[in-house]
Amino acid sequence: MRLSLALGLGALAIGVATPSVAGAQETDSARIARLERQIDAITRELEDLKLGRDIVAQADTGVLGFGPAASKIYRTNRGVSLGGYGEFLYERFADEREDGTPSGATDRLDALRAILYVGYKFTDRLLFNSEIEVEHAATGEEGSVSLEFAFLEYRIAPPLGVRAGLLLAPMGFVNELHEPPTFLGATRPETERQIIPSTWRENGVGVFGETGGFAYKLYLLNGFDAAGFSAQGLRGGRQKGSEALAEHLAGVARLDYGGVLGLIVGGSVYLGRSGQNAGFGARTLVAEGHVEYRARGWSLRGLATVATVDDVDQLNNAAGLT
Repeated sequence: MRLSLALGLGALAIGVATPSVAGAQETDSARIARLERQIDAITRELEDLKLGRDIVAQADTGVLGFGPAASKIYRTNRGVSLGGYGEFLYERFADEREDGTPSGATDRLDALRAILYVGYKFTDRLLFNSEIEVEHAATGEEGSVSLEFAFLEYRIAPPLGVRAGLLLAPMGFVNELHEPPTFLGATRPETERQIIPSTWRENGVGVFGETGGFAYKLYLLNGFDAAGFSAQGLRGGRQKGSEALAEHLAGVARLDYGGVLGLIVGGSVYLGRSGQNAGFGARTLVAEGHVEYRARGWSLRGLATVATVDDVDQLNNAAGLT
């Protein structure tokens, strides 16, 4: 009796347990499937959020004073880096001048710039970076193809790095960081086109670094060619790395403080002779101070700059000016 009961209970237990286990298996399977769907959804959301943060950061964040696209090489682990941007400008002119006379100006739509950044990262410390620019969509008329910068850089440590090649003069806001979303306005400010003649680049070598909230650059470059100076400013004196005259060299130094969130305060000085063996020195000084503060979507920016040139009598005589 006891044996039969035990068997009976065992059979009963088995009979009851069998559908219970099956039901549990079905419940577990459904639960696992539901969790998998939830994990997939969360993963996609996290990827979207991360991608969004990366896009925002890269679209508005530069490295070492360069624009966001020009800084792409610094975010690359190894090998080739490609970046760039395009800039189109539409100008609609008034039919009349302020005195009421016809302006005679014709509206224009210009493929102003197409930029290609090409870089190569050899190691975490050694890289090459360059910028190639096509202006006005062609090499005819006022168009051109130019090398805006091209340099080798070796980072010894965060406070010290070395660059050599065709370098952007580290002055003002726009000369180094000249990508359209990062300057205020449809065109570059006249102050940073004529007094600081962007895009201003020369052949040279220099050091740079960041430490304790400060960032600095110190370059030795070939000087201006004073023969290109005009009443409009220093812009025509840029040699742009093309068979540059190097009888006279120049130094440029920059220091910025960014230890307060949203605040940048700094200045830079350029000093050198520009005569380039023309029989006079034409000592040229360019100095500027700048401040920028960003908070809650607002940006406040100010810059003051001055330029002086010596030996203007000799310079005017050489240029045939009165």
